Amino acid sequence: MSPVEIVRGFCTQWPGLPPADIREFFTSDCEYRHVSVERPLVGPLAIAGAIEIYRARFEQIESEVLRIAEDGGAVLCEREDRFWLPGGRVIGFRAMGSFETRDGKISLWRDYFDVAELKRQVDLTEG
Repeated sequence: MSPVEIVRGFCTQWPGLPPADIREFFTSDCEYRHVSVERPLVGPLAIAGAIEIYRARFEQIESEVLRIAEDGGAVLCEREDRFWLPGGRVIGFRAMGSFETRDGKISLWRDYFDVAELKRQVDLTEG
């Protein structure tokens, strides 16, 4: 698979995948970093575990790839993420992911999104 296919596959599939399948997208030394968080998550277990904790707060999640571009093994992916809260309310925001791939897997993932926009829609301290 090409780097674009790997990243597109991850970005569109992660909401419905079990943790073991999420881990398969990442190298053993993969790093995830959100620009507003000081320390990165390192390794597929940590990344999949954090996704699982995050997903537990929502009834449904969708991630739609809007634009994607590749330069060598590096991929930029703009997406729109939508989250259904208990009770049916939907929140959403746009995000930009910067990915690096190696040996058919994601080796680095940086995510950029407006945390203030997310906080306007939902109390992040609940749950």
